[in-house]
Amino acid sequence: HDLGAPLLGQPAEAGAGDPADAPPHYRHHDSDPIVITHTSGTTGVPKAVLHSHASLFAATRHLLSMPQAQGTSRILNALPAPHTATVLMVNQALGNRAEMLLLSEQGGERVLDAIQRWRPDGVFGFSVTWAELARFDLSGYDLDSVRLWFNTGDCSHEPHVRRLVAVGSRDTVTREGVVRVPGSVFIDGLGSSEMGHSMFHITHTADTDRYGRCVGRPYRFTRVAVLDLDGNELPPGEVGWLGIDSPSLFRGYWNDSVTTYRSRLRGWYLTGDLVYADAEGRCHHLDRAVDSVELADGRRFFTALSEERILAACSDVTDCTVVIVKQDDGTVVTDVLLELAAGAAPGTDRTGAVRAALGADVGATLRRVVPVASADIPVTVTGKVRKVALRERYLTESPS
Repeated sequence: HDLGAPLLGQPAEAGAGDPADAPPHYRHHDSDPIVITHTSGTTGVPKAVLHSHASLFAATRHLLSMPQAQGTSRILNALPAPHTATVLMVNQALGNRAEMLLLSEQGGERVLDAIQRWRPDGVFGFSVTWAELARFDLSGYDLDSVRLWFNTGDCSHEPHVRRLVAVGSRDTVTREGVVRVPGSVFIDGLGSSEMGHSMFHITHTADTDRYGRCVGRPYRFTRVAVLDLDGNELPPGEVGWLGIDSPSLFRGYWNDSVTTYRSRLRGWYLTGDLVYADAEGRCHHLDRAVDSVELADGRRFFTALSEERILAACSDVTDCTVVIVKQDDGTVVTDVLLELAAGAAPGTDRTGAVRAALGADVGATLRRVVPVASADIPVTVTGKVRKVALRERYLTESPS
C-alpha cells in the first residue's frame, strides 16, 4: 500500500550529503511517541507497545550516570532486532560510545560463530539464546573475550547460567591490583516491552549460588511491589502479582485503551507475573500468571518454577517445557517435554526423576514425560515458548 510516506534515501547514501543542506534540527518533547514495538506474544496475539522519548530513555539515563561496567564497550547484540530491548541497547551503546554488532539470527551456533569472529566483551540476549548455547560443549570454542552475559525478558535457568559463567574471563580486584581471571559474569533480570527495561538485576559468577528463579533487587529508578488482587502490598514470602511504577513504563497499548487500563491497578502496572519478595528485598519469579494453575483450595502450580527444578535435577536434559492444564472436570494434568543433551538415551524412563523434581503436589498430577526436539516446541518471533498453544494442543489430545 502507498502510505504517502516520502522516501528519505537509501542506506548506501548515508553520510554522503552536505551538512549545510540539512534541515533544522527538530526538538522533540519528552512525551512525543517515538516507537511502537510488539510484545513477544507468549500469551496470545502480540500487543503494540507505545513508548515516548522520556520512557524509552529513562533507564538508559540512569545507567549512563553510573561507571561503565566491564563487558559493555564491545557488545554482541543477540536480541531480536525489532524488539524494544534492541532499541534500548542501541541507545545505551551510543551513549557509552561503545561498539555494537547486531545479529539478525539469535541461534546458538550463530552466536558462537560471531563471538569467535568479532571477539566481543559482552553478549546481550534473551533466555532462549542461553538455553541454545547450553546445548554445545563450550570448552571447544574460543570465548575468552567475553566478560559479561546480559539477560533480559524472562529470567534464566540455573544450569544455563552455570555453563556460561564457567567460560570467558573477567577483571577482578586483588591485592596485586586488577587481574584477569577465568570465568565470566552473568547479569540476570526480568523485563518486558512494557517495562521499558529490566526492572531487576542479579549478578552471577561461578562462585554464586543464589538461584531458584531469584531475579534480584530492583534498579534504583523503579518502584516494585508484590500485590494481591485488590492492589494491597503483600509482606515478604507471600506470592502475589508483580506491580511496577517506573518512569521507563510504556505509555499504553496502541489503539487499545481497554487492555491498557486493565493492566493498571492503584497506580501500579501489573506485569502478569507471579512473584514473592524475600526478607532481604530480592524478588523471586515463579511464573506468568496465565501459565500457572490455581486449585480450588487456593494452591497454585507454577510451570516456570517446575522447569527450573527439573533442569537442576536432570543433568542430561538441556531444556524443558512444563504444560499444566486444568481440565473441564477440574482435574489437573501435567505434561513435561524434555530436550535431551547430545548422547542422552531418548528411551530412558525419566518419569521418576521428573516426578521427584516436581515435588509431591505437582508430581501427583504428572501424566507423561516426552522427549522432544527443539523444533517441536512452538515459539514466538522472539523465541519464547507459546505455552498457550501447547495447552490448547494438550487439551484436545489424548495421551499416547
